[in-house]
Amino acid sequence: MTETDRTARPEVEGLTVLDATDRLMEHDPTLDRKEVRGALYTVSAYGEEVEELLTWEAVESKLAHLSKVVSTPETRAELAEIALEDALEAAGEERVREVVQTRLDGHAARLDRIQREVTDLGADLRRLTEADEDLYTVAQGIVDLERRSNGLQKLADDLQLELEEFETWVSNPRSRFDELTGDLNALSESLEQVSDGLDRIERAVETGDTEPLETDDTALAWVDATFTHHVLELLLEDLRWEFDALRAWSDEDGDEVTDRVETVEDRLTEFERRVDDVGDRLSSVARQRWADRFADERAAFEADLEDVSPPIDWGAVQATLTEHRQGLQPETETE
Repeated sequence: MTETDRTARPEVEGLTVLDATDRLMEHDPTLDRKEVRGALYTVSAYGEEVEELLTWEAVESKLAHLSKVVSTPETRAELAEIALEDALEAAGEERVREVVQTRLDGHAARLDRIQREVTDLGADLRRLTEADEDLYTVAQGIVDLERRSNGLQKLADDLQLELEEFETWVSNPRSRFDELTGDLNALSESLEQVSDGLDRIERAVETGDTEPLETDDTALAWVDATFTHHVLELLLEDLRWEFDALRAWSDEDGDEVTDRVETVEDRLTEFERRVDDVGDRLSSVARQRWADRFADERAAFEADLEDVSPPIDWGAVQATLTEHRQGLQPETETE
């Protein structure tokens, strides 16, 4: 790193982490003290002199270590790519089934995103090494890059594991229904959370006490619950589609999975009833002024999901849900 004029922030070279943190906070009180101290300590820990003393030599040592951290996600992404090739081979002729190809496409898309972001890590490390910045700015950049690298490593590791699990899934019919059962368990938890939220909304309507809600605006809590309910309807539709595909697959192959088929079918029927019940409760607790107030928001949300059908892209659905939730505005006066 070249010696240049680093006057954007106060010079902290030669200071202890505590003194440097104080100086930076005095210069810019909007900084997060914990974040500042953490970034500086991360760098100082690589110094060879007094503990917690900030030097550019310590920065250089930390950057040398960071180069190893940055290279790890690339290796893990390569392993995930090999795992994808193995998964494609394991799928064989079953790739003609939409339920199989959809999973493979999803894994391939995740790998592509990881590989693109991993490529950016090396360029960002080079920019940090050549940065003409003050010590704290470089330290914060180091922390951010290290966090991103570790996150991508985990994503690549998780993908590799899921691809290995896919090989079992595609070759073992019981494994396929067991995984579907796990998805049903997750749906059950989501339904419980929505039901609990509805309990709180109903109590708020009856008593006027909004403290148990996450907002003082009961109508806002209600419309958010309607969004969640619509997503649960889509989830149930997606699970029903997958169940039908897996059952047809097992019927064609003559698999002995009658017990699992019956169990999953019974649970799907139960969840259809429970999702409908949530919808009825949402309609029952609703007030006309709530419906009028959020009519446009609900219509826009449903319109954006109107063409969604199985197999569903859940990343897109989650993004749509987040976008519309962020667009909901509380009333400035008490409902």
